[in-house]
Amino acid sequence: MHTTRNSFAVAWQLFKLHWRSLLGAEAVLLGFGIVLELSVVGVSHLAHSWNVDAAGVVINVVLHAAFLLVFSGVLASTHRLASSLVDGDASASLGIADAFSIGPSYLLANLVYVFATLVGLAALLLPGIYVAARLAFFRHSLLANRCSALQALRNSALMTKADGVRLAIPTAAALALNLAGAAAGGIGFFISWPVTVLACAQRFHVLRARAAAGLS
Repeated sequence: MHTTRNSFAVAWQLFKLHWRSLLGAEAVLLGFGIVLELSVVGVSHLAHSWNVDAAGVVINVVLHAAFLLVFSGVLASTHRLASSLVDGDASASLGIADAFSIGPSYLLANLVYVFATLVGLAALLLPGIYVAARLAFFRHSLLANRCSALQALRNSALMTKADGVRLAIPTAAALALNLAGAAAGGIGFFISWPVTVLACAQRFHVLRARAAAGLS
């Protein structure tokens, strides 16, 4: 099993080689968020001026739901890019149609993942990190197998059955790195997040290769 240092070292080298593509993907994600907020403000203003506040609330709920689905598809495409870079293919990515089709499953799996992790963190810190480590590869399973959200989570849990404790270390390191990036005025997060995504893809690559070789 690659060490935490190895996975992040590989991730950092890949980031330096492909930072334009990775920052471009983040810019798209940020752009969707800005468009959503501008849409919400605009709809709320119109609804208030026309005295149809209730309609404005409904439209805003629909906008947020649509945003989450589209955002999830674009986020899945970003993880696909990271996996492709780790595999040595800088050109592979999800098409728009594929990204949108996988968005609902990705969103559902991500909600379950976040909920399970938060429950673990609420109990004690270590169980939360352990759960996050065991289920973290649902994204890659979903993209590779085009399975359901729950099956992707199940695949991740099975893949990491023998490595949950060891994987908790890089998972905690990724959390700490992203928190530090966010704390640095938010700018550091634009570097820390793609690096941690690449590191996760690298660990998945190692686990997948080991499983293919029939190693425990």
